[in-house]
Amino acid sequence: QDAISNVNQLKFVLYSGHDTTIMPLLNAMQAWDGVWAPYASYLTFELYQGTKWSLIMALSNLLT
Repeated sequence: QDAISNVNQLKFVLYSGHDTTIMPLLNAMQAWDGVWAPYASYLTFELYQGTKWSLIMALSNLLT
């Protein structure tokens, strides 16, 4: 019913993966340098939305 009325009550969603999911994601964003991600690497995307604005913040220990 929420999908029909375009109402979204989600406040927090978490997806996790491994190095095998980080590399294709970086490649899709054209940000992969061809070097495999080291242990404990992370990519975080925070999405914020106001009434008239949207913001996506990307955080990582891989990107320079």
